[in-house]
Amino acid sequence: MNRVVKEVTISQCIKNWEHKTGKKISEEENVSFICNIPLIEKLDQSINTLEKCKRLSLSTNRIEKFVPMSGLKNIEILSIGRNCIKKLQFLEDISGTLKQLWISYNNIDKLDNLQSLKNLQVLYLFHNKIKCLEEIDKLNTLPELIELGLKGNPIYEGRTNEYMKLVILKKLPQLKVVDNETVGRKQNNEKNENNEKMADFASICFTLFR
Repeated sequence: MNRVVKEVTISQCIKNWEHKTGKKISEEENVSFICNIPLIEKLDQSINTLEKCKRLSLSTNRIEKFVPMSGLKNIEILSIGRNCIKKLQFLEDISGTLKQLWISYNNIDKLDNLQSLKNLQVLYLFHNKIKCLEEIDKLNTLPELIELGLKGNPIYEGRTNEYMKLVILKKLPQLKVVDNETVGRKQNNEKNENNEKMADFASICFTLFR
């Protein structure tokens, strides 16, 4: 007879943690289930017991989707990279406090449902499935965003990293860090001026030699 293997949920992890430590996880500000053994496959409503949690680390598991998170009343950093997430959901539940979202190495192809994150400062989306440059435009709704990581997505294929940086900065000029590289305001302005000069030079050459 084949044994039915149950999904590993965050609820089980919380129970195991509380049994092992003798503490209430609802009182913890820093909660980590990185590369949990066995790997977490499913989030459930027990995530909402983490009322005081400011930093939640769930990276390197097998989580496929978000669940409602209204109980995370103090969350500032959510680290959920290296999972199997395809869609951004329920982030409006934590929009009032979330400052950093680390969600690299997943299967995200659309940057939807981020518009409510008015306090978000850092967004790591390295190595996902984003194919269209237009998806970057959706981040215009994030007024506090200053750091963005997108390298490793299909939109970089056939384009240099420097070109992509210029494209991103044109769309989101408030950024200070792109793909882990600091971009100062002066440097940004100089690049724009150089691009304009190159365009003018190319135009002159075309006029002279056509």
